[in-house]
Amino acid sequence: QSAKSSNENLFSAVSDDREEMEGFFWAMNSEDPEDSSTGWRKRLTFENASKGVVDAVIHSKSVDGFKVDITRCSCTFPGISVKIFDKYIMDMEELYKRRNGKGLTFDVLERSADGFPHILYYNLPMPLFMTDRDCCFRMTKTVNDKGQTIYISQSIEHEARPVREDNIRMKFFDFQIIE
Repeated sequence: QSAKSSNENLFSAVSDDREEMEGFFWAMNSEDPEDSSTGWRKRLTFENASKGVVDAVIHSKSVDGFKVDITRCSCTFPGISVKIFDKYIMDMEELYKRRNGKGLTFDVLERSADGFPHILYYNLPMPLFMTDRDCCFRMTKTVNDKGQTIYISQSIEHEARPVREDNIRMKFFDFQIIE
């Protein structure tokens, strides 16, 4: 029971109001993570694109109202186009089922009219003495006037996957700009 309580407090700053969270994202995205006066700290750098592997720079920042730092990750995936990324999103349920050897449950609960996975659920088994985690979330995709593909994922509650006493229900907001 205490794990559930601390989890709820941990993510209390994640609002259910999508417009509020989008505004928060755009404000954080407008800051230069390389400018230390913004509060961003570089945590990790992977430089492997020359080897055909992902390049990534990860920054984090403390934000009032959040008990954990927020994270910003800029990645370059050599040879992966937006079209290939879109195919991954469309087929992710099947891909997770093929790769699942550790008990991970991943289900698309609803798709939009064009087949896009709109409501998703996953259950993540944890090692001994830890409580499993799960999450139900809504994902949307838009293309802005700059031609950038924007994926927004936000945790929700859904009658098909109610909160379980033996899991910690994760709450999150994820905003991805793909170009």
